[in-house]
Amino acid sequence: LTAEIKNTDIKKSTSITGIDNKAPVIKIEPNGDDTYTKTKTININISDDLSGISSDSTIKYGFSKSKSEEPGSYKEVNVSTGNVEITENSLTGEYYLWIKPSVKDNVGNENNDTLISNVYKFDNTAPSIPTYIAKYRDGSGSYTSGSNANKEVVTDISTNEADSGVEGIYYSKDKSSETKFNFGVSALTQNGSTWSGTESWDFRNGRNDNYYFRACDKAGNCSGWSEEFHIKYKINIVYIKYDSNGGMMSNNNADYTVNSTSKLVEYKGNSK
Repeated sequence: LTAEIKNTDIKKSTSITGIDNKAPVIKIEPNGDDTYTKTKTININISDDLSGISSDSTIKYGFSKSKSEEPGSYKEVNVSTGNVEITENSLTGEYYLWIKPSVKDNVGNENNDTLISNVYKFDNTAPSIPTYIAKYRDGSGSYTSGSNANKEVVTDISTNEADSGVEGIYYSKDKSSETKFNFGVSALTQNGSTWSGTESWDFRNGRNDNYYFRACDKAGNCSGWSEEFHIKYKINIVYIKYDSNGGMMSNNNADYTVNSTSKLVEYKGNSK
């Protein structure tokens, strides 16, 4: 502000300083985040370029799922330093940050206007533990859900994930190391919150293993392990005919039935 005094003989000016009629400014940075993460760090920046922030300035903040309905509770912090960092790591879903300020500068200008951010997306909920249905290849080449089949199995595997989406489903023999399914038979697809795919297990080389499954989402949450997945398949019965060369065929072995007349040996076990 400049004051001027004039007459025909004098022109004199002086500078008048220290006038502040501007309230502090509050900014939310970043104002929203459309990427699902487990944790968000949000800066509340309070500035006053002239007289500075008063030491008793505070803000209340809280998260709500709506721009029209306030949070159920607020936290209050002092903001005299001009910058507050908010870290939130317990929410799942889409939320808005509400700021209720009681901010003054050192000459009494106040900012009490409520601020509502754009949406932030959180995900702190793991996918469901995968479920599975094994389908066994029968003699015609088609698949059934029964166990009377040859050595190739396809397995429908599914999990539920409502927020960031499924990053992958993994299998493990011992729950310590794991391998990601490539779902070469039917790719992992989404139908609402259900994610599913079909994997092939080829046991024609005699492999017979147990596995556990778990799912992880794109925010880094992982489910627990499924129940043990045990491949069952039917081995074709093989008959072996002997030339006893004058000896006797014995029926004493509990795993086998011996026909002395036809000299055929038949395996009786059902578990191997």
